[in-house]
Amino acid sequence: MNDGRLHGISSRWFMPGFVLVLATILGIIASWQHHATMVYEGGNTSAGHALGMGMPFWYLWALLAPLVVWFAGRVPLEGRRWGWRALAHAGFALLVSVIHASLENAFRSLAVFQMHTTVLRFTRGSLVQAFYSLGTDLLVYGAILGTWYVFTLYRQLREREVAATRLEAQLTQARLQALRSQLQPHFFFNAMNTAVSSRGAVKSR
Repeated sequence: MNDGRLHGISSRWFMPGFVLVLATILGIIASWQHHATMVYEGGNTSAGHALGMGMPFWYLWALLAPLVVWFAGRVPLEGRRWGWRALAHAGFALLVSVIHASLENAFRSLAVFQMHTTVLRFTRGSLVQAFYSLGTDLLVYGAILGTWYVFTLYRQLREREVAATRLEAQLTQARLQALRSQLQPHFFFNAMNTAVSSRGAVKSR
């Protein structure tokens, strides 16, 4: 029972842990790229500045991934009217991209570069950031969506395999039970015949 509980916990935390590790790796790569670009161009940079430029993008997407998964569950692409569903996902992807750009702009404005900014400047910066990273955001949205569908398909296949194994075990048990029910009367009558035959042989002596 403990093994089953541990397996359930591990399977429950596998996907969030995988997303966090992947976001960390991609964020480190993006930070290194920013640092290398700044050094090549002769700009002033530091490890903290590079991490502040590279890590928020991927960590914020890891934070928004459950929202994408939720919408994918509510609006699946398979079935009828898949064209309208795809169009809905495109609109939702644009919305999530704007939310991601606003959060990233807020983090960079308040935590990295400056502590005070106007609402107009913040809104303008968020829209510019959303437009600048729109292609990457759409690719990330599609990657999250595709990963969720692959994981869901794998889980469904595993559930079908488990159900088929249980059904086969039940059929085997039913066949054994039927065989036992067939053998028990024969065994009883054979035992009775053996007892009667033995008694007749004793009397004849």
